[in-house]
Amino acid sequence: MKISSQLEKLYPINIEFNTNDKNIIFLATFCSRKTSQFFTFEELTSYQKTIIKKLIEKGYKVYFKPHPRDLKEYKDGENFKVIKTKLPLECYNLKDKCLAVVSLFSSALCQMYHYQNIAGFCATDLIKKADNDIGINIIKEYSPNVNVLLKIDTKSKTFEQLREEINKEYLNFIKDKPLLSENETIKKIYEKSRNTV
Repeated sequence: MKISSQLEKLYPINIEFNTNDKNIIFLATFCSRKTSQFFTFEELTSYQKTIIKKLIEKGYKVYFKPHPRDLKEYKDGENFKVIKTKLPLECYNLKDKCLAVVSLFSSALCQMYHYQNIAGFCATDLIKKADNDIGINIIKEYSPNVNVLLKIDTKSKTFEQLREEINKEYLNFIKDKPLLSENETIKKIYEKSRNTV
């Protein structure tokens, strides 16, 4: 945490989060050689836009963090703000500034609650043929789907009321999950990947 706080001072986000808004951070995914086996760049872009649109329509203000390798310029909108940093989200203290983190798949989804009590939700519906991918399956096993977040009624609720409800949904999802080292699904995928190398 000491290193993270030093990095945050050196490379601040420079965004004022208003907790009267229902802030969500959306972590973008990069279309790399690995992920291109699951989806095309066009499918990825369209899918991410669809999820962001649904979040905004639900009443959330979306803070969009492009993937560090993404060189595209994104523009702010009324309920869409771009976070301009190449550092991982985990480097920033966001505990009382945002309600949840959403991504197609990102390790931050599994880490933000542990470090900052910010629930992570995955949007993995686009990903097909990923039965043997360890990383994607860890995200799917330990992060509730974004549809859980989208079902929550946001109207006339304060930031604190929403955070409580979102965290409750997140904790209900993971409460019966085994430790990663004891997860038989992940163990099988790992063993299969070792035998094919």
